[in-house]
Amino acid sequence: MESWTPLIPLAEVPEGSRKVSKGVLLFHENKRIYATEPRCPHMGYPMKKGTIRKGVLTCAWHKWEFDLETGGCYRGACDDLPVYETKVEEGMIFVAKNQPALDSEKSLRQLEEAMMVGDSWLQAKALARLFKGQVDLKTIVSRSLEQGFRHSIRAHQTEAAVT
Repeated sequence: MESWTPLIPLAEVPEGSRKVSKGVLLFHENKRIYATEPRCPHMGYPMKKGTIRKGVLTCAWHKWEFDLETGGCYRGACDDLPVYETKVEEGMIFVAKNQPALDSEKSLRQLEEAMMVGDSWLQAKALARLFKGQVDLKTIVSRSLEQGFRHSIRAHQTEAAVT
């Protein structure tokens, strides 16, 4: 069930502008309203000072880049930027700050992919999502060990060499 919170009249956020209201940063870009957390998850710099180009929000301080649709960070070493669904009704902007339920299978696949490429930051992000989503530790460890075993077989060519 979504819970919509009224924020501010649309007229107060003209096209091309941004405004913080009730702890949510609003961007009005290309006739669309985007809502994010107001601070960069990397080091807390105000995202209001960032730039937007082709749906990518870039923090003005360290140039971290985030997808405005999903909040995904384009570099692995930073948490994703929380983004929220918006709607406009009768000239008022509403935001749904409900966090979507964790897709544990997707997060487990992301952990496996991060392990395959050896990216410890992406591994940490996937693990943090899984722990936050209260995925059973046995499931996480099991999938991690399976991925490590598959990698060892590919790298060493035989199951006997891995054992």
